[in-house]
Amino acid sequence: MFPLQTISDPAMAVVVLSVVMTLVVIFSFIWAYGKIREPPEEIEDNESGNGHGA
Repeated sequence: MFPLQTISDPAMAVVVLSVVMTLVVIFSFIWAYGKIREPPEEIEDNESGNGHGA
């Protein structure tokens, strides 16, 4: 990788930042989809603190 000081053209910095942010968004969607596909954790009936205490 190039040190940030060597990028003298501001347009190049914008392009690099755009590419990095695009990759971050793509990988975050893949990660979130993987988390959604996981089965939920088992919750016992006698557990408290799940927001449904009456």
